[in-house]
Amino acid sequence: MRRASILLAEDDLDLRETLQALLAEFYDVHVASNGEQALDLLTSVKIDLVLFDFNIPSATGTLNGAQLTRVLSDMELNTPVIWFTGESRTEIVKQAWRLGVYEYLEKPFNTATLLQSITRALENGASALKVRDLRVSFRE
Repeated sequence: MRRASILLAEDDLDLRETLQALLAEFYDVHVASNGEQALDLLTSVKIDLVLFDFNIPSATGTLNGAQLTRVLSDMELNTPVIWFTGESRTEIVKQAWRLGVYEYLEKPFNTATLLQSITRALENGASALKVRDLRVSFRE
């Protein structure tokens, strides 16, 4: 059985390496340090879940966390997205829900919470894809 593939986009090197080591025990992990690297991976690798810092920087100033989420939605990959951030502003939470983000975690978060969120998102994402595939097959 194929291991799920996670895109981890985080600009803080220490946190990125810590999360990568943790997640690599269970998943195939692809890492990016900015929005453009994340987009490159999304277009070149099969990704089952995207986990990134809402405040992920953009190398060119054009692709931050919210913009990356919109691009992902436009690509219609049906890939669950989990945001995390050190900010707890209500506007960010509202924006996450408007953009269809599966879950929003505030830093610092504990690893058990993160792993539970990932598990739920992957299970729900797989179910959504099965339903979509069934609808397509019934139309044919």
